Parts: sequence; C-alpha cells; structure tokens
Amino acid sequence: MAFLRKLVLLLSFIIFMSCIIQFMIFDKVFVKNIDALFLETNEQAAKNMSGQLVENFNKIEAALKGVAADATIRENGKMLDKINSFIPEVDVVLVLNEKGDIVLASGNKEEIPVTNVSGREYFYQAMQGETYISDVYETVSGNKFVAVSVPVLKDGKVSGVVAGIVRLDNSTLGGLFDNKIFGRDGYISVADRQGNIVYHHDKQRIGKKSLVFNSLEKSNGSEIAKDLLGIEQFVGYYKVEKIGWIITVNTPTEVIKANRNIIMYERLLLSVTGSIIFLIFAIYTIKQYTKPLEQLVDAFNRTKAGSYMKLDEKKYNQEFQKIVHVYNKMVQRLEKDYKSLAEEANLDGLTGVYNRRAFDQLCSIVCKEIEDGYIESVGLCLLDLDRFKEMNDQYGHLYGDELLRSFAQVLRKVAGDEAVFRFGGDEFAIVLRDVSVEELQSITEEIRAKAEAKLHGCTTSIGVVLSSENAINMEPLFDAADRALYCSKKERNCITFAKR
Repeated sequence: MAFLRKLVLLLSFIIFMSCIIQFMIFDKVFVKNIDALFLETNEQAAKNMSGQLVENFNKIEAALKGVAADATIRENGKMLDKINSFIPEVDVVLVLNEKGDIVLASGNKEEIPVTNVSGREYFYQAMQGETYISDVYETVSGNKFVAVSVPVLKDGKVSGVVAGIVRLDNSTLGGLFDNKIFGRDGYISVADRQGNIVYHHDKQRIGKKSLVFNSLEKSNGSEIAKDLLGIEQFVGYYKVEKIGWIITVNTPTEVIKANRNIIMYERLLLSVTGSIIFLIFAIYTIKQYTKPLEQLVDAFNRTKAGSYMKLDEKKYNQEFQKIVHVYNKMVQRLEKDYKSLAEEANLDGLTGVYNRRAFDQLCSIVCKEIEDGYIESVGLCLLDLDRFKEMNDQYGHLYGDELLRSFAQVLRKVAGDEAVFRFGGDEFAIVLRDVSVEELQSITEEIRAKAEAKLHGCTTSIGVVLSSENAINMEPLFDAADRALYCSKKERNCITFAKR
C-alpha cells in the first residue's frame, strides 16, 4: 500500500504540473495570437484609411488643377467661389502670381492675414513645377493648416500657383476619420512628414509632435506603445503613398486584457475540474489493478525515455487488454510522429530546402570528412536576393513568399536538393563537396542567369569561396564567403570569388 500512496501522490503531482504547463502554454499562445490579431487589424485599418486620404487629396488636386488650367476662373471671383463650393475640404483657395502675391482668394478670407506667401514651402515647391502637399504650418493667429499647391503653366513655364488651404483644427479632415470605431476608446492619428500631428480626435494635439513617430522604422507595421497618458495601445501604422504622412490606428489593450483574463480563468477552472475528475478515476483504477498498473507504469517510463516498445496484449487480463491496445497505438503514433518531426526539423517550411540547423550539422560532417581524407575540398556559396525587401513591401508578403519558393527551385535544380540551405529571409547557402573553381563558376553563373530570368525583377548576388587543401574549419570559410557576398551586393546581380 506504501507504493500505492506514492503512486497516487506522483499522479497528483503530474496532473497538477500538467495543468500548470497547459495553462502557461495556452496563456502564451493565446496572448500572442490575440495581440498579433489586433496589431494586424489596426495595420490594415491604417492602410485603408491611407487610401481614403489619398483619394480625398486627389479630389482636391483635380479641382485645383482645373483652376490652374483655366485663366477665366483664375480671374473671376464668382467662378472661383463656385469651384470652391465643390471642394468643402478646402477652407481657402488662393490664386498667386509668380512673386507669391495673392491675386484672388475664395473661401474663408479671414484665414488670410497676409498678402504674399512667397516664403511658404508650398509656394516654392509649386513654382518648381510640382504638385505639393505641405506639412503642418501655423498662422499668426495660431490656427494650423496644410496646403495643396499646383503650378500655373503658361507657354510651358510656371507663371503662378493655385493653392488650397485646409484648416486642421475644425472638422475638415474629421469627415474622413471621425466615427471610425476601433474597439472601445480606439482612435486614429495622422502625422505629417516631420511627425507633426495633422489629425487627432483630441484637437489640442493637432500641430504637436506624435509620440510614436520616431519609433516607426518601416513604412508600415504595428507595435504596442503607450500614449500621452501612459495608456498602452495596439498601434497599427501605414505611410501614405505620395505624401509621406503616417496614419496610426490606436486601440487600448486594457479591454482586451480584461476579456483575456476571463477566458484564462475559465480555462484554468475547466482544466482543474477535469484533472480532479481524472485523478479520482485514476485512484479507483489503481486500487483495483495495482500489479498490472505497475507494469504499465514501467512501460510508460520506457516510452518517456524514448524506448517505444509495444506490449503483448495476450499477457494481460481482459480488463487491461483495451488499455494495452491503446498504449500500443500510442507508441505506434509516437514512433511515426518522432520520425516525422526528426525529418521536418531540418527543413525550411516555406521553401522545402534544408534550414540553418541542417547547415550546421553538415558543416560538422564536412569538417570530419576532410580531416579523415574522404574529400579534399569544399565549395561554399552564400546567396542573397537583390531588391527583395522592395518587392516584398511593394507587392506584399505572399508575392515575397512566392519569390523565395521560385528562387529555391532554381537552386535545387542547379545545385541539387542536398546542397541547398536557407538561413532565413532571402539568405541562402550552397555547400558542394570535391568541386573545382571552374565547376563553381559554372554552377553560380547558371544560378545567377536563371534567377534573373525567372524572378521577375529580383536578381541574386553571390559570394563564393573554395576551401584550401586540408582545411578543416568551416568558420573562416563562411567569413570569406560572407565578405565576397558583401562585395557582390554593392554591384548586385553578380558573383564574387573570395581570395583564400
């Protein structure tokens, strides 16, 4: 009975630890997935908002270009007022001569405290022949504006400027973004190229610096950051094409965390309840079948140690035959899963080629083969896709994944399935045993040419090194190939052989 008590205690401990581990794993996976979902949703929302903003500015530009192209409108105040009425986003339309003097104005003329705007960036840019959308600027009265300016062309030369002035601290841009719901207390913020806030639900923030602007390293993405009040937010951001402004969609994490905790407690309660029920049943079973259970425990211990040995069902009583049958099925499944996992652990899931783990294993094998005299040399090629990040950002991750798969197919076809490895991202390696310099030149040139022809805009840069005689250390070889790859990347679509 002492053994029985110990066994019950052991089972209780195992079940308790299993509950804790399950809870921790569930919590980690659940939190990660929920956070990723909200970050991705906010990033997509920011992208959608950027499309609406671009469309709105395109509408303004089209109206201003119509004024710039028609001298009759530029000289007639009533006609200019009528045009301005069709673009309510614009508070003031200005017609400027080449010196920056205001020739004609339409709209809220109280917002025009000056008669000359030659010092404004939007006037200067338009006089260079470019349509321009300004960053935030402030008038003497303290109001915040952005300006859309287009050049007036006469005989192919810029003779003046038509500008639309958009006031920020009223509902002009609010029509685009107000009433957009992103969870409870979620909101949108728009910052210009300098990080000054163009739109915010809190009007007091307009014209001030965005808190997260300097931390946004890419043109689009998401992160968890704190706002001015120290409240943690899911922040999705997107850089608006053409004008370079940043739109951020912000959702407080507090509500999500509260709901998440409720689910976690429910999960814990279910797990504990189920474990208690299982423990009661296990104790009852142990009391009824102590000796056969000892044999099963021993079998399970062997399985835990990695010894997948089946049991002979005929040696057990009828009551235990079903349990033994289930155990044998489990062992059979474990053997199958173990073999599958062992094979998949060395393969890259996206491209199907070997991964960095397999590369490290091969390096150890190759060093041993050279040391033992089975092979005399080894060739190492490091490859990187040119312009991959640009193509991935422009056309999306699915397009980027397809580029990587296509490139991997080229490598496998030319160098062979067993020689190709992916380190991650767009970085690949090829290891070839007993290969000459001429063979390396032929193989790498074929890869370069096929990649250029097949990858639709992407090319590959290659760094190549051939081991010196009796070399048994792969680290210097890797460093030499990496330096050669760095040289190739400067030129792009070329091959550089390292000097050894």
